[in-house]
Amino acid sequence: MNKQTVSTLLNELLATLAVFKQNAQGFHWNVKGKYFFELHEQFGNLYRQLDQLTDEVAERLLALGGKPIHTFSEFLKHSKVAPAHDVQKDKQAVELTVQGLKTIATLTTNFSTLFSESHDNATSDLMNRITFEVEKQIWMWQSWLED
Repeated sequence: MNKQTVSTLLNELLATLAVFKQNAQGFHWNVKGKYFFELHEQFGNLYRQLDQLTDEVAERLLALGGKPIHTFSEFLKHSKVAPAHDVQKDKQAVELTVQGLKTIATLTTNFSTLFSESHDNATSDLMNRITFEVEKQIWMWQSWLED
């Protein structure tokens, strides 16, 4: 895989993580309802975890000789997750969280295969670790949605 392809893939993931992190932070600030205390804490945990993952992806990109995108306009252009606007209802916030996590899991699963096929085991391992963490989050957030 050439350097440009690596940069494109990792920047797409970086942008998706960054927009999703901002969504989670917005949910943390704005969620309302009878589950406020529980969700406020969990959205806070989620955006802090996403901050760490975003940093790891950017650092991997740098280690491979790429340049991480970093502006809001670039994030919005390349993200596979749309920004969430004015979400306050608890159920809607959790549903959007599950959707975003599934998008990230799809990206990292696909990217893991691509990096593995190009013998970049370190980046493939990073994608697998992110997939593992995100799939665990999907399970937890989906469990909250069950009646």
